[in-house]
Amino acid sequence: MATPLLHAWRTTALLFTIGWAAWAAAQPPVHAQAGPAGAARVAAVVEDYFATLPGYRSGDLIARSNAAEILRRLADAGWRPHNPRQILDDVLPDNHFVVNLLRTPQGQRFMRRVSGFDLIYDRLDRVAQVAGGPRMLEAIVRLPDGERYAHAKRQLPDGVPDFLELLPKNANGKVRTIRDYDRPTGRIYTADDLLARLRQEPRGGASAP
Repeated sequence: MATPLLHAWRTTALLFTIGWAAWAAAQPPVHAQAGPAGAARVAAVVEDYFATLPGYRSGDLIARSNAAEILRRLADAGWRPHNPRQILDDVLPDNHFVVNLLRTPQGQRFMRRVSGFDLIYDRLDRVAQVAGGPRMLEAIVRLPDGERYAHAKRQLPDGVPDFLELLPKNANGKVRTIRDYDRPTGRIYTADDLLARLRQEPRGGASAP
């Protein structure tokens, strides 16, 4: 059950994201600085924000309110992507199960141990969407060695189960499958993912008409 403080934080983050989206939609496109100078400017805004975010470490899962604040700061600096709404939609919302799980003390400890694992956030995202997935993940992060089950199956020693094997079995008793389980979801999970997406913007951002 969420504490009053956590509930208030979620409400504030949601209102911030909604408010920023409404403000961004009303703003006209601005001139973007193209080339290396523009790219360095965008990177500096992203890095400066996360450097001052309390409790943040490189590789941590980010949430939609974080991306919204980055986009607001970029707009203040005279840079705006062509489709800020798509960027926000591709970041997990602040009330997403995985976001909330990894913000608990045990979840944070687990996250710091697995953040460098191949496609870890993509797999957590997919597992959280299937029946029994959230309960299994909650159990995993409570284990003192839960990270040992978080590698992709091909990277695990023989006999060590992965997430799929730990999910409740199918009616026929077989291990569950999840479509595209070992593929990227295309979503934005980390500060590096966000910066990579921003760097894909045509000419570095939106141009004035």
